[in-house]
Amino acid sequence: MNTKTHDAQKQQQLDLDNAADTAKLKENTGFLRKLEARGAISRANADGWLRVETAKANARANIAITSLNTAETLIRTTLVGGAMAQIGASTTRLNAATAAVDQALTNGAAGEVYTHLSNRASNVGFANDLQSAGKINAEERDVIVSFSQTDASDDILRSRERMKKAKDAVDALHGCALEGIERAKEMLRS
Repeated sequence: MNTKTHDAQKQQQLDLDNAADTAKLKENTGFLRKLEARGAISRANADGWLRVETAKANARANIAITSLNTAETLIRTTLVGGAMAQIGASTTRLNAATAAVDQALTNGAAGEVYTHLSNRASNVGFANDLQSAGKINAEERDVIVSFSQTDASDDILRSRERMKKAKDAVDALHGCALEGIERAKEMLRS
């Protein structure tokens, strides 16, 4: 056999082999397509399962968030309700205490004025007694009475100034307490 014939036979055999492979390939094409289809179905099932699991996780998270929000609202309502009564009671006590201190300062200042006027009257009476006893003359008596008038006036002015400063301090403390109550109220609102 010559080489040409041998090469032609080999070529023919290759073509037959290729034809057999092609036939096998055609037979197996259904199998390959089934595999591809099964893979696609498997991926679709996996995607569906993933979507279901994600939806379940989102639902659980939403339920948990709603539960937490509801619990927070209930707790806040309870705290605000309890705090509201305490804030109201504190404000009432503050106003009552401020009024009592203010009244005590007014009464104290009036008492001081009465004491200063009483002292002046005693000093004027003493100056009159000294003049009646001949221990001082009328001019000296007038000087002592003038001093008594000036001292009483100065004492009354100092008493009133102290009362004003004390009332201003009470007013400032009252304002600070109200600001604290207002801050507490704002904190409860947030």
